Amino acid sequence: KVRQAVAYALDPQGYIDLVFSGEATPANYTMLPPSVDGYVSDCSDYSCNVEKAKELLAEAGYPDGFYLRIDARSDSDMNADQVSQAIASYLEKVGIKAEVNLLPRASFYEKIDAENLQSSFFMSGWGDGSGEGMVIFNDMLYTYDGKAGMGEGNRGHYSNAEVDALLDQASVETDQAKRAALVEQVDQIARDEAAYIPLFFKENIFGVRAGIQYTPSADDHILAWDFTF
Repeated sequence: KVRQAVAYALDPQGYIDLVFSGEATPANYTMLPPSVDGYVSDCSDYSCNVEKAKELLAEAGYPDGFYLRIDARSDSDMNADQVSQAIASYLEKVGIKAEVNLLPRASFYEKIDAENLQSSFFMSGWGDGSGEGMVIFNDMLYTYDGKAGMGEGNRGHYSNAEVDALLDQASVETDQAKRAALVEQVDQIARDEAAYIPLFFKENIFGVRAGIQYTPSADDHILAWDFTF
């Protein structure tokens, strides 16, 4: 309920307009961008609802809120410092007294290391060029240490046996449509439980001179063979 309350407290479009001048896409509380299998365009979101957030906090035993430290990188390429400050201001409105703790890259990743997690609330990003929602969820939602090669990006140690079982099915399902349907089920569970609170998908802006054609890679890497002349 606390995670759900935080989700209700935030206004994604508000901080996108403030920090990115509108040049980002709200994640709509899913970890999947539109380009991957399993993405659902009409998935429900939490929407900014201060009263609902306060109600959930009270049900969770925090009617007066609580103190929260937001760990974020000071040298991030996605304006994590500014986004974190914006998030803190939204949380203050529902009674959560948030303090932003900005750290350089090395210190930040040491603090959020999955094997020795030292943060209860942090802002981080991820990227994937596979085009498979299953691959993202295998990394981000599968129980950490639950199976070799799975859950390696699950820094918050989210764990749900049903999610693991669905991802096990998806990993051996060869039919693309059936695999996508399994991913959709996982996405719904993750949203309902606020396993994570996805904020936005950043938009990269490229300048290419006349005579050069370039199609950006989905994994955010700039590769020489993606250019044609």
